[in-house]
Amino acid sequence: MPATAVVDMGKTHTRLHLFEDAAAAGHIVDRCVTPYIEGEDYPCLDEEAVWAWMRNAFADASAHTAIARVIVTTHGAAAACVAADGSLSAPIMDYEAEIPGPVSTAYEAERPTFAETGSPSLPAGLNLGRQLAWQAALGQLDRARHILTLPQYWAWKLCGVAAGELSALGCHTDLWRQDGEGPSSLAQDRGWARLLPPLAGAGDVLGTVSAEVQASTGLTADCQVHCGVHDSNAALYAMARATQRLRLADPLFISTGTWSIVMAPGRPATALDQTKDTLTNIAVDGRTVPTARFMSGPEYAVLAGTEKGSPPEIDGIQQAIDRRALVTPNLTGDIAGGPFAGRIGRIEPASADDRLRRALAALYIPLMWDKMLTLVAPGERRAPIVVEGPAATPEMTGVLAALRPDAAVYRSEDEISPALGAAFLADATSASRMPALSAIAAIRLDGLDAYKAAWRKAVSLP
Repeated sequence: MPATAVVDMGKTHTRLHLFEDAAAAGHIVDRCVTPYIEGEDYPCLDEEAVWAWMRNAFADASAHTAIARVIVTTHGAAAACVAADGSLSAPIMDYEAEIPGPVSTAYEAERPTFAETGSPSLPAGLNLGRQLAWQAALGQLDRARHILTLPQYWAWKLCGVAAGELSALGCHTDLWRQDGEGPSSLAQDRGWARLLPPLAGAGDVLGTVSAEVQASTGLTADCQVHCGVHDSNAALYAMARATQRLRLADPLFISTGTWSIVMAPGRPATALDQTKDTLTNIAVDGRTVPTARFMSGPEYAVLAGTEKGSPPEIDGIQQAIDRRALVTPNLTGDIAGGPFAGRIGRIEPASADDRLRRALAALYIPLMWDKMLTLVAPGERRAPIVVEGPAATPEMTGVLAALRPDAAVYRSEDEISPALGAAFLADATSASRMPALSAIAAIRLDGLDAYKAAWRKAVSLP
């Protein structure tokens, strides 16, 4: 069977997945560290290195598999400004780049309202418009013909067709109206709207791979290139498909990786508090989705290490509760965002050993999820919850189930929901590829309610 190839570009790793038939769950055939480098003006993606890796990965895969279609899913807050000659008019900025104070202050005065775009004011370059303001101040947009969000940039590299897409444009960019009806007032006033190509659907075919790409990858002339999708929205699409099989009513979703993204489709956005890192995303079908964000991956790494080691022990979690050991946000600074953005976190006791730190991580991340769920779906203590990604461990989802005893909690047994969602968008025959969900029983933890109250009191302190 012809395969679907999915390039899943995260902030730290990029993977090439192959889905070779409708029954296959998909497998990773190659991966690389996504390289961000110190550019001349700001930290940026090493575009040449990623493009070389991508072509080599396709060449290796196509040597033994017939690839019929390609789709790319990437993180948000990233765009490529492309000149008429096909070169980059500006390096692709790392969203963790610190925008110069005068540029950021001036931008803050002109950015659209939260009511218009659903985008809160975020640190560093997490509002894509703030990146563009710096690039414009540097004169790097003078040659730009297109502003392409990152999934669509790679699609353009593969087939030469420029397109925009709602899930990427509606992801805290400041560039698009949250009702999905067009570019924001900022994009219009700055003249950036004319650089945004016409919209296509995430799964739409833009064209076939170019002759140059064929020569360097072994992909065939009839290999289709699909528009592409924002990774959290791809994960949402996959999880929503999976929950349909279980007939879950109005589930809430948590997608994890570098970020924990809590999504509440079907809920109103009227109660969102932009000061707590809540926002609206635009789903692939154009729906507005109340969302909360928190950079949980690096926070977890500070506590428990970056590599997967021994899981936390249940008795260790209980001992952390008994000792009132706790973690307050944010351990990694302003970039972590979340409900307590701007706080300086701490670990108590500071002398916690590795065992206790793993236990604290298994408490801290679910406590943050619980708070974020309250922000996007206030009062909904019974709504089912689905968690996917690296943090969807039995221990952390078990703690979440204990924190929300009236809700059914499920974890995805796959860690590739963005790739699964992208594959389904490109090939609608792949329904059987959807993530397998497991119901999670609450971990019995004595004194958890009192511990939660103590933690909330601690995080409310200045």
